[in-house]
Parts: sequence; structure tokens; C-alpha cells
Amino acid sequence: MQKYQLPHWDLILFSMYKKTRVFPMGFLVNVTRSLLADIKTIQLQWYRHVQRMEEGRLPKEVMKWHPPARRKRGNTKLTWVEGIRGLMGEKGLMEEDWNDRSNWRKKII
Repeated sequence: MQKYQLPHWDLILFSMYKKTRVFPMGFLVNVTRSLLADIKTIQLQWYRHVQRMEEGRLPKEVMKWHPPARRKRGNTKLTWVEGIRGLMGEKGLMEEDWNDRSNWRKKII
């Protein structure tokens, strides 16, 4: 995981609700990855961790669970597992790839 540093502090005026406030803001240096990329990596690590668990463990049962009722009409939100499957598609991973640790680690980082 990337360590973020805030070496210099500047004062930036920030106007909100017609009140001017001063917030200390630093700028990031030597950052090679974004925070979103780190979050996606951690999600894929957690997915592999849960997949390796034995059957009957609560996290694995929760991940496999499907609600009995249909979803409402309109813009339905993705479930966590659907989001992970989309992320796996972006990274070029298949459902069975979690078995090969070295290949999994190379592709998620």
C-alpha cells in the first residue's frame, strides 16, 4: 500500500455558503497510485480471502446469498459481488483465478 505524505502546508481560502473559511491543505508528492486503485486492490484481496475460506463460514455464506425477492424497477444498484466481477473483468481475471496466488497478485496490483 502506498504511503501518502503531506510535507508542506498551505492555507487555501475556501468559500462555502457565503462564508469564507481557511483550511490547511497540503499537496501530495511521490504518489504513483490513486486512492481508488488501492481500494480496488484491497477489495480483490478480500474476495480471494473469502473464496479460500471453508464452506459454512459466515462471510462466504453472505457473499453467496441472493435476496429472495426481485429488485425494484428503475436504476438498480450493483451488489458488492457484481461490482467485484466487473472489476475482475477490467483486470483480466476469471472466477477460478483466485486459486493461483502469484498470478492473482500480479494482476490485481
